[in-house]
Amino acid sequence: MELSNHCGRIKPLSDILWEDCNVIDMLMSPLTELLLNLVRQERNKKKIKHGMVNSRSFISKVKLKYDMLKNNHRSKKITSAPEKASVIFWPCEPTHLQSQIPVAKELLKRNISCAFLTNRPSLVPKIVKLDCKAIYAGFLWEKEIRRAKKKARTQTERFADLGFGFPDFMIPYDPEKLSQLISGHIRMMLPFMVETAAIFREAVNTITPSLMIIGNDLTYEGRIVSTLSKTKKLPTVSIMHGVVDGNPLHYHHIVDLFLVHGQKAKKIIERSSKNNTKISICGAPHLDHITRNRQINPKIKDAVNINHNDRYCLVATSGPGNSISYNHHLEVIQSIFTASKRFHNVHFVIKLHRKDQVEFYENMRSRKNITIIEHSHNRLP
Repeated sequence: MELSNHCGRIKPLSDILWEDCNVIDMLMSPLTELLLNLVRQERNKKKIKHGMVNSRSFISKVKLKYDMLKNNHRSKKITSAPEKASVIFWPCEPTHLQSQIPVAKELLKRNISCAFLTNRPSLVPKIVKLDCKAIYAGFLWEKEIRRAKKKARTQTERFADLGFGFPDFMIPYDPEKLSQLISGHIRMMLPFMVETAAIFREAVNTITPSLMIIGNDLTYEGRIVSTLSKTKKLPTVSIMHGVVDGNPLHYHHIVDLFLVHGQKAKKIIERSSKNNTKISICGAPHLDHITRNRQINPKIKDAVNINHNDRYCLVATSGPGNSISYNHHLEVIQSIFTASKRFHNVHFVIKLHRKDQVEFYENMRSRKNITIIEHSHNRLP
């Protein structure tokens, strides 16, 4: 999808978020992901509810976590006032902490001040648990965030129509309906976008960082922070998490430096990248730690009834519907089943993603060396 600054009503976003920011850079990756999911829905002939949750349930859970956090905000590791820091870590998801925490600890050893900043209540206890100090934006800049969201709500009608269309060959959807779908997506995300922009303003003015390490510059949150950092000439870095496998989204990185685990990922991104992001290899300390650890986590052992001397294989796919088709996902499941019959002395623990379906695994339930944990059950330790 090619978007330009002539895209009608997208341009006023810069008035709401920040002056002189590149709104097209900001939106390109999230909207590309939306379109890719629409294409896959059509190909699979199924409605894939990727990333969708019940809004009332989601809001209730966030409010509950916020209230719990508020009751414990006097913890020494949850700061009540921002401190100056040379480096801000801005995780967008829990998985980003796995690669960011080792870097933060190494920087602290070298007397480089760091701060973990988030407005997601669920991330704060995870940061604290890993023995790092968390700055929760919801406590510090509550008034500024509320003011920004109020402004966003008054602007949503400006995006009732994008003001441009799409070529018929681009996607198997009616171009007019597609335009309405995308404009609706922007309207839905606008309060969250301006909230992120408001936090960025306050963080830059009070913490005065020299470097921003962003969890993922392909999400709305990470992309806004990356784009706004450029307006302040603030260097940005993102550390690879997950897998780089040729997904088109990886060609839209906009941070100044993207750190990858190895040469293969570097070549994939450099081959098709359309941006000026520098790609460097940094290894993966959190993965190195896993390979060195020969002991089974006692909580996992108890949860799935693994004998102390048994070897086990944890299977945690993302399910079908994003970069993985249904047919490919079913082939992966079949290969796991085959492996379980061949390696009968290895215990296979399968943790289902919210997009996955337990029905896919029915023929495995009879095997003694397979344990299936549904998404609705408690998370693994």
